[in-house]
Amino acid sequence: MTGLAPMTVEERRKLNDLARHQFITRMYSEILFDIQVCELEGWDKMEFIRQLQNCLNEFKVVKSVERKVYNVDEVAEILQTTAPRIRKLIHKGYLKAFRIGRVLVRNEDLDEFLAGASGKDYTEGDPVELKGAESQC
Repeated sequence: MTGLAPMTVEERRKLNDLARHQFITRMYSEILFDIQVCELEGWDKMEFIRQLQNCLNEFKVVKSVERKVYNVDEVAEILQTTAPRIRKLIHKGYLKAFRIGRVLVRNEDLDEFLAGASGKDYTEGDPVELKGAESQC
């Protein structure tokens, strides 16, 4: 154990963005190299590009990049609250979740919770109806 603090969701996101940028740069470099080989060998560059396009189209079968599930810490960060409060909402059944090694919340279930949460205060766990100006905050 190195004693380093765990990374926040934002730090993980930045690291992932950097890794993705580096991957795209390497991939672009490889494609340019292959196009140069096509030129040197007298091969059809457009055929090579069509093959690349077909390969990329196969990846489009995979669903969009939109997140499907969040862990408790990520839900807490999204809702600007604490993980224990999120666990309490899950335990009391207000927020649906499931467990695969750790507790996860589907994007659809988070959206459903948020749609029903308008005008309510869940600070203590059980919802309390907000009245008047409080519900506008």
